[in-house]
Formats: sequence, C-alpha cells, structure tokens
Amino acid sequence: MPTVARTDAMRGLAVFISDIRNCKSKEAESRRINKELANIRSKFKGDKTLDGYSKKKYVCKLLFIFLLGHDIDFGHMEAVNLLGSNRYTEKQIGYLFISVLVNARSDLMKLIVQNMKNDISSSKPVHVNLALHCIANIGSLEMAEAFGPEIPKLIVSPQASESVKQSAALCLLRLFRTSKESMTYADWASRVIHLLNDHHMGVVTAASSLIQALAQHSPAEYKGCVALAVSRLSRIVTAAYTDLQDYSYYFVPAPWLSVKLLRLLQCYPVPEEPAVRGRLVECLETILNKCQEPPKSKKVQHSNAKNAVLFEAINLIIHIDSEPNLLVRACNQLGQFLQHRETNLRYLALESMCLLANSEFSAEAVKKHRETVINALKTERDVSVRQRAVDLLYAMCDKTNAEEIVAEMLAYLKTADYAIREEMVLKVAILSEKYASDYTWYVDTILQLIRVAGDYVSEEVWHRVIQIVINRDDAQGYAAKTVFENLQAPACHENMVKVGGYILGEFGNLIAGDKRSSPLIQFNLLHSKFHLCSPSTRALLLSTYVKFINLFPEIKSTVQNVLKNPNQLRNADVELQQRALEYSQLSSITSQDVLATVLEEMPPFPERESSILAKLKKKKPSSTQTHEKEQKESKPLIIKSTSSPTANNHNSETKEKPTLAQVATQQQSVDLLGLGAPAAAPSATNDLLVDVLADTSAEPSVVDFNKSTGEMLVTGMDGSEASAEQAGAAGVFVTNTADQMFDFGGADDVTNTTTTTTSSADATAASSAEYSNNDDEMMAKFLFKNSGVIFENASLQIGVKCEFKEHFGRVGIFFGNNTPTELTEFTSTVDLGASLQGKVNVTIYKEAPNRVFGNEQVQYFINLECLSMFQDSPVLRVNFKQSGRPQSIAVKLPVVINKFLEPVDMNAQDFFARWKQLGLPGQESQKIFTAKVAINTEDNQSKVTGFGFSNLVGIDPNPDNGVGAGILKTKSAQVGCLLRVEPDIQANMYRLTVRSSNAEVSSTFCSSLEEQF
Repeated sequence: MPTVARTDAMRGLAVFISDIRNCKSKEAESRRINKELANIRSKFKGDKTLDGYSKKKYVCKLLFIFLLGHDIDFGHMEAVNLLGSNRYTEKQIGYLFISVLVNARSDLMKLIVQNMKNDISSSKPVHVNLALHCIANIGSLEMAEAFGPEIPKLIVSPQASESVKQSAALCLLRLFRTSKESMTYADWASRVIHLLNDHHMGVVTAASSLIQALAQHSPAEYKGCVALAVSRLSRIVTAAYTDLQDYSYYFVPAPWLSVKLLRLLQCYPVPEEPAVRGRLVECLETILNKCQEPPKSKKVQHSNAKNAVLFEAINLIIHIDSEPNLLVRACNQLGQFLQHRETNLRYLALESMCLLANSEFSAEAVKKHRETVINALKTERDVSVRQRAVDLLYAMCDKTNAEEIVAEMLAYLKTADYAIREEMVLKVAILSEKYASDYTWYVDTILQLIRVAGDYVSEEVWHRVIQIVINRDDAQGYAAKTVFENLQAPACHENMVKVGGYILGEFGNLIAGDKRSSPLIQFNLLHSKFHLCSPSTRALLLSTYVKFINLFPEIKSTVQNVLKNPNQLRNADVELQQRALEYSQLSSITSQDVLATVLEEMPPFPERESSILAKLKKKKPSSTQTHEKEQKESKPLIIKSTSSPTANNHNSETKEKPTLAQVATQQQSVDLLGLGAPAAAPSATNDLLVDVLADTSAEPSVVDFNKSTGEMLVTGMDGSEASAEQAGAAGVFVTNTADQMFDFGGADDVTNTTTTTTSSADATAASSAEYSNNDDEMMAKFLFKNSGVIFENASLQIGVKCEFKEHFGRVGIFFGNNTPTELTEFTSTVDLGASLQGKVNVTIYKEAPNRVFGNEQVQYFINLECLSMFQDSPVLRVNFKQSGRPQSIAVKLPVVINKFLEPVDMNAQDFFARWKQLGLPGQESQKIFTAKVAINTEDNQSKVTGFGFSNLVGIDPNPDNGVGAGILKTKSAQVGCLLRVEPDIQANMYRLTVRSSNAEVSSTFCSSLEEQF
C-alpha cells in the first residue's frame, strides 16, 4: 500500500472529530453536525471547482457522521467522482463511502460498475485491489452478474501480482456464495486448482477457501485438487516453523492454511492412488505425532493453533474411516483431552469421540473412556459439555454396558437442565428398548423414566412400552404388577396413569388373584386418579373401565354406576359424554358373548421402525447414526402371539398369498424389499427398535405389489385401529424396517395402485426439462453399485438407493433441497417411455411431499417388476417452483437389465457342458478389444461379480481368465448366462464372450461389459 503524504492528513476532519468529542450533550453534538452538514452541502452545490483533496475531506466527514447514526442523503455523486481519481487515498475514500452508504439498487450503480471495470483493468495493483474489495463488500446479485466472468481472469492471469490474485480469489468466493447460477466455470475450472501450488502462501490460503466452496458445489470438476492439496499439506506439516516464518503463528506453520486444506480433503472420498493415499496418511500421522511433542510456547495462542490443526485432522480421519491405526490413535489423543483444564478442549473432544464411536475400527477404543465420560456427566460445570457427554454415552452404548449407561443417564436426568431433558428421555427410552436383556428391566426402566421426568415423556415413549408389553406374553404379568405398584404412589404423573390404565385394562386379570390387587382395588385405584387427569386421559380410563366389565364381571355394577353418573353422561366434553353413554349401553344391553368379543384383548402390533427413534432423528439427526449403523445388519423381526385366541383363529382360517420372503432367498444387504426369510419365533436379539403403533394395513407383503389381503378392524381403547391380521399367526412375516437410513414411514404412505407412467401430454410438457448431461457416465458407474447421487445442481440433489431380488426391485429416491428456499408444487414421476411399455411395471410405494423446505431431504419410493428383457432405463421427471420460477429436471434412473441377474455356482463339468449347449448361432456374443486400463485380474473379478455373475474359481485352466455364470430373472422367463473374460496381458487386449439362450441378452451384456474393461 502506498504511503500517505503529509498533504493527505485532512486536518479539517481531525478538527471536526475533536469538536464532536468535546460536545457535552446530545443537543450540542446535533447542532455541530447540522452546522457541518450545511457547510458541506453549500460546498458541493456552490463550488464547482472543488479539488480532489476537498472532496475527499468532505466525503470523509459525511461517512463519519453516518457512522454516528445520522442519515446522509447527499454526497453520493461526489464519492463516485472520487473513483475516477488517480490518487490512491482519494480513490480509497470513494470506495469506502460506496461500500457503506450506496444501496445496491441505486441509480448510480451503473456508473459505479463502469468505474470498477476501469480499475480492474488498470495496470496498478492497488487500484485493482480497491475495486475487488468494494465488489466483495457489496456482494450483490448485480455485482455477480457484472463481474462474474471478469474476476476469474485475474486469478489465472500470469501477469497479475500475488496481492491481486489473493483479493480476486476472495472476491470471487463472495460472488459465488451470492449467486452460483450466474458464475461460469468452463474457462478456468481446471486452472484454478493449480493455485494450490503457488509459491505465495497468501494466494494458496485464499485459493483454498475458493476451491473448497467450488468443490462442494461441483465435486467432479475439481477432483484434481486432491493430489495438489495433499502435496501442499505434506510440505506444511513436515516443515519447521522457521521454514515458513512469515506464515507461522506462535511456532505453528501456516495453521489456517492447514485447516483449510484438511477441510477441502473432506469434500472427497479417500484418494484411490496409492502414492497420494500414502502421503496423506503420513501427513495425518505427522500431525498426531506433533501433538505428543512438548509445546514450544506456553502461550494459549500456540496451543489453540496446534489444536485447531489436530481437530481438523481428526475430522478427516473420521471422514476417511478406513485406517484403523489412525482412528485408534485419534481416539487416544482425544481421550487425553477429556480431563483437560480447558473447557473448549473437553467439549471438542467429546464431540469428536461421538463421531469416532460410529466407526467399527474405533468403537472399542471409545468405550475404554466410559468412566471418564460418566464422571464428566456428574462433575462438569458447563451444560454444553454435559450435553456432549450424554451424546457420547448414547453413541458408545451396546449390550455389554447398556444397563450401566442407562442407570447413569437416569440418575443425571433428575438434575439435568430443562433444555435437554426431552432429548435425554428419548435416548434413555431407545437404549433401554434396543439393548433390553430381559423385558422386566425394560419395563422398570421406562416406568422409572416416567417417575423421574414425566413432563418430558412424549406420547411416543409411553405408547412404545404398551406396544411391547402387548407383543410379549412373558412381560404382561410383570408389567401389570409393576404399574399397579407405581400407581399406589401419592403423587403419580399423568403419563403413569395412562400406562397403568391401558395395561390394567388389558392384563389386570393376571394379578387379580392376589387379594392386594383384587379387581375392585384395581378399579378404585385408577378411579382415584380420574378427577386429576386431563380429558384425553379420562377418555382412556373410561375405556379401561368397560374393559374391566369383561375381565371382572363381579364389579360390573360398580363400574356401571360410574359410567351412568350424571357427571359423565352430561359432561361438557363431547368425547367423554359419548364414551360414557356408549359404554354404559354396551354393558347393559349386550350379551356376555358379544361383550367378550367386542372387548377382547388388543392383538399384537405389527413391527416397524421405532417412532421414538424417528422423533429423535428429527430433533437431532446426528444422534442416531450409531444405532442406524448397527441396525443395518439386523434381521426382520417376526411376531408370534397367543394373547388373542379369537384373532389367532381368524388368521388360521385365512389363506394368505405367498410373501416375497417365500419366493426369494435372504440377502445380507439392506433389506429394502422386506425379503428376509421368516422365522418361527421372536428374534433372540431383543432388537425392538421397530414401531408397532402405526397402521400397516397397506404393507405390500405379497408378490403382487398392487394387492393386499382383506382386514378386519378392531377398535382399541384409545380410539386407534389395529387389524385382526396384525394378531399374527405363527410365522407371519414382517418387513424389516430397522434400517433407519431410509425411514420408509407408515404404510399409509403406500400407494399400490397408482402407476407412474406419464402420459404423452406430460412427456411433451417435460420436453424442456433440464437433463443431466452425464447420463451415460452415470449409468456406467451404476452397473456395479446400487446407491449414490445421480443428479445435482444448485437447487436440488437427487440420490438413489436400490435393491433387487429375483424379478422385483425397489428404488428409494432422495431429494435434497440445496438452498434455504422452499421448493413448492413439487412433483416426481417415473416415465417408462414407449421402449419399456410391457417390459417393466412401476408402482409407487411412497409418494414425495408436494413441498420441500429449505435444506431438507424428502423421500420417494417405487416398486419395480421386470416382465421381460429391456435395454433402456426409466426416466425420473421432477417439477417444482423455486421462488415462483418453475423448474424441471429429467434424469435416467440406474435401473438396467443386469440388476435382475443373480449369480449361480457351477462346477467345471457343468459349466463346460452348458457352454457347449449354448453354441448355436445367435446365442454367443464375442468382442475382442484393447484394454482401456492396465489389466488387473483382481479388478476383473470384481467387475464380473459386481455386474451380477458369480466368479467361478478353478474352472478355466488359465488362472488369468475370468469365468462367471448367472440367471437373468424376468416374470416371463429365466435366461441362463455364461461369461468368459480372457485377457492377453502382453498385448493389453481382451476377448470377452457371453453365451445365453437369448441373443439380445448376450449382445447387451457383452456390449455393457466391453465399456468397463
């Protein structure tokens, strides 16, 4: 920056500021300011020959007056005139005034933009920097549109100075955040990443911030930055602070740049190149090693900079999640911080360990610090640190330590801060349910939870304990006894009354044999709480009373007297009045057999995702990651209950259609289709995290997704409905929805009769849709995988998760709003097109909502059925409005024919016999071609199995050759397929042969695989 001359000191401004400071009152200050404003106004209007120095001085006074809180309505044009000056100080004051006082929609903006363009093209770096700083400070949409194409040229220009490149990178970042759509990347996207190799550390620091934002928006275009970022990071962490003395902060070399590079690397998966990956691991090991070294300074700035780099390195280690040694070392390092005197370090350590608890490599290392975390929960003064301790206990909980952790959380709940009690209640309920070794402990824990924090126990929690008790014969008697004892307490929370009323109404007969809990005592105990409860609880108790008439005929008259009481029959609450009237009439005019049928026990509830876990995910999504990961491997739960003979008889007489589980074998991956094999008894794992409350009457449990069995509805005490089919004969299959990642929601979201094929009119309307420009590349990637992102722009991200079994499939489509703006009139359809008609059937399993809130993700699920061989893919069409502007997107779904190919094991004799049988003309498709990459036998095997064939080892005499077999399953036919991959390593060529009984299948598979080799 140029030095300021003595003549630029602006003595008049100094005198004015001194006068303002010497004012004794607000009135005196206002008089002085008004006098000065009048003087400045007269100078601007009367003297047309003001020199630059005078304009600068008066503009500075206006700026100072504005900063004191007074309105300024003139002087803008004089400030704009200063931009044309060649003197640095005058131009500087002009830009400062514009940045602070000129509105982005001012009429002067065109003139300002023109002056800025002149300065940007100037040969003087200081003038260019002033213009860039002003553009960034204003940062409006107009600035982005005007300078978006210009500023990148400064960044990649070889003539630009380091200070200009640095300012240009930060200015471009500001404009990019303002308007991503108006920025163009084609000319400079590949060149900007090379700024990471610039010799000037300031340029690298600014560029790393820009590249990180660009990489988050368009990862594929900037993936080349990974190797450069690793190289630069390696040079920094291995350098001594003396080597980077100008950029060292308290003996820590370039800490801010290190943090930026580590964050940039978290935008991408672990590098595939062995050299880059090895160098990155070395960098991370070096950072961990340096933290063990004695500090080079005792000042807090040194430790802060050092720990900032350390924690960002640990975040990258967690992101990579494939280096066990690094993960364990990171956990041990964080463990040392758990008892550090600095509160911030303890907080960050607990927060990072919550993430480490999700990794299979470091989970055990995290559990070693359980006692320290429990002690922090008891003794920590800072509430935010205690909150993180609760999160970590929840994350590290498993079957071995569940009872201890739940006990500690219950103990802390009594004194916990009110802001976190509801979340703690949900976590205790989830842990006690998931890891219950026996159901008596679970019942005791939930009832204690209601006693300790009844006001924070939501309906989902007390509903849950009722569901589990109803579904478990061995817990019903104990639950009735325990809840009866808890109701005898002088002060009893209303949620306890709800649980007691429901359970005693269903299973009070199991404890009626004890004279201490005789029917009359049970009734009197519940009725003593009646007048203290809310109308909804009273309604539940009235249902309990009429249940007592069925369970205990000896107290029928006592109950009827309560039901016929005028206070009930004339109650101001319509619901209570109606229940009392109907229940009294029901108990008076019906026979005992009819009464027993109507008031029989509730049938078992169907199993699905826990509503408690779903609520916790909405409240705090990160809290559920550990338990989601564990549940991915859990098997479907099977419900078997003998509590309702009537319901069982009904199911035994109903002939059900075969389920998908009966026609498909079990698969170890996520069971999206609900294809797990049914068992004959409840799961021994006690994994209860499935919701048995919601109606699943439309659950697609048969091969034909469009049909479901008839159901008989039984009304429950609280007005809910459960189907008699839910009573569950032994061996009834229940879809495993414990995979929390996909949260299919209730079956009331299922639409089994609506096809998604769009009409020709719809297709025409969508003809202007924005197609993904890399459909072919995307489809090639999805030949070997079933999940990933298929489309993303500034507004919307579309991801898929697919599962296929036999000729059925389900595709989960996830729409993520990338903006804070709500997307309205949101619709999504799947267009089969003429080429797929009659070959693929598509039905909607779960509709997407018609609006997507800002930064929210919504789900859309479809079921597929492959009828015959096909070659094209369905097209997903999405339409919505963003800020009133309609947008359309069309992208191909990764549904290709090889997804319905299932591997087959064969021995050599069977393989070659079948190979000879398929030697007729048209049954073989063979291609000889040059390999696209160096031949690798292991990679070839992975591609064969990823495509859907089995990898038959020892079949071919040449061990380098790959041999595979599979069956393509469609509804109309099953086509056997055989494959041979014969590489010529010396010539770097392949001979690929596919044989099948269908010529189209052979040709299609051979062509698809050729592109991958």
